[in-house]
Amino acid sequence: MDSAKESSAPETGAQYRCSSCGAPVTFDPSQQALACEHCGNSDAVKIPLEEIPEHCIAEALRRPERKGYDIPVRRMRCQSCGATVDLDPGVVAGKCAFCGASAVASVEEESRVWRPESLLPFKVSRDEAAHAYHKWLSSLWFRPGDLKDSAINEISGVYLPYWTFDARADSWWTADAGYHYYETVTYKDSQGNTKTRRERRTRWEPASGRHYDEYRNVPIYASQGLPVSICRAIEPYPWENMAAYDPRFLSGFGAEEYVVDAVEGWSRGQERMNGWEREKCSRLVPGDTQRNLRVVTRFSEAKFRHVLLPVWIVAYSYKGKTYRFLANGQTGKASGKAPYSWVKISATVLIAILVLVLLGLYLGM
Repeated sequence: MDSAKESSAPETGAQYRCSSCGAPVTFDPSQQALACEHCGNSDAVKIPLEEIPEHCIAEALRRPERKGYDIPVRRMRCQSCGATVDLDPGVVAGKCAFCGASAVASVEEESRVWRPESLLPFKVSRDEAAHAYHKWLSSLWFRPGDLKDSAINEISGVYLPYWTFDARADSWWTADAGYHYYETVTYKDSQGNTKTRRERRTRWEPASGRHYDEYRNVPIYASQGLPVSICRAIEPYPWENMAAYDPRFLSGFGAEEYVVDAVEGWSRGQERMNGWEREKCSRLVPGDTQRNLRVVTRFSEAKFRHVLLPVWIVAYSYKGKTYRFLANGQTGKASGKAPYSWVKISATVLIAILVLVLLGLYLGM
């Protein structure tokens, strides 16, 4: 394979062309280059060094001036889960990457999404993601024996839409701080004998305080193709690898459109940061225990970005229900959902009960 060099290939339609033979090329995460399967040449995609802008929350109320992805795309919408993905016209979409359904239809209307200004390029290759998927599948316990046969080994690389938020948090908290102490009490046992024992008591005192923090790159998933819980399971993302948006990184991959706008995203971002602030304030309450914690947080200097984050997705069906496996396209961190085999679980419980019964009989001999 030729050594990688910075790409200067002209763009034809939505595809980039090999600078050596003119064949279509796609972004190869393992080389960080536009790779040609025809001749083996690769044209490196240099990470843009320009500063990635941030926007004040007030800008989220305006209509975006720059829309789309700066390249022609083919918009596909799943008739089952409703996810809309913008694809390179050279990418074949036979099934939905998010739910595995075959009901994927072309959408003609123009994309009106806010053009992303930054992204994390894919770093984990398709082969590495496939290996992670098979390793995860083989490590599952109490799963149906035919699960491997039913799983669809079709791995899709998709950039997911996110809003990331920066903000300063200023929190005031109040709580009842509990301090444990012990008292000796007298009581009578079942035979009427007087005895003593130590019992724990709790003394409650009012407590209050203040907590400051600064949050950077709080990620909020901005669409509906995937459950938020499984998206958070593959966090964190290495934000130090963030690159200014370059459409060449999308070559060969899909980009899901957001349905949660920046205003709603900021609301969800505040909810997430409020949860963190409550946890941190709880740790500041003195004493041995606490109750009635109340936290009021004010956010300031809030900024946001529209970011695309790389994810490998496997969607498969088992007995009519959809399950998903995700791998972080930068770190490889994986997570997924799979059905349980209640037959195996029941058998294990029965064996455990039998062992306990036999052990009890043995010890009682």
